[in-house]
Amino acid sequence: HLFAAGQPGLAVINLTALATAMGWAMLSACFINIYVTGLNQVCDVDIDRVNKPYLPIPAGELSPLRAKQIVVASLVLGHLLPYVFYPFDRTGLMVTVAGSSILGTVYSMPPFRLKRYPLLAALCIIVVRGTLINP
Repeated sequence: HLFAAGQPGLAVINLTALATAMGWAMLSACFINIYVTGLNQVCDVDIDRVNKPYLPIPAGELSPLRAKQIVVASLVLGHLLPYVFYPFDRTGLMVTVAGSSILGTVYSMPPFRLKRYPLLAALCIIVVRGTLINP
């Protein structure tokens, strides 16, 4: 448990439990961040050849196949690690991970590709980066 009751009205924080929870949550968030940003780069290779030729795929440093493998592995690990190893109630973390993955997917991939619409793109970025993954 993260908190334990001490004297009446006093809560004690279990720092080991807190560090464990934070560690697994941050690791999962890192994998989902790799998934979301990687998927965006995989979907934008043609655009990035012109606008961002220094990125790994357009620069030829990373093959599209390898990039797709990394993206899929990151998605799987981002969902699997907290499900298997998170030692506390994982509901909130799993909802956050799933929500971030879904928003990142519809932001970048056809047929949705919400990045085409400024307001929807901004909302996706605000929700995923500002509230779910990067706090």
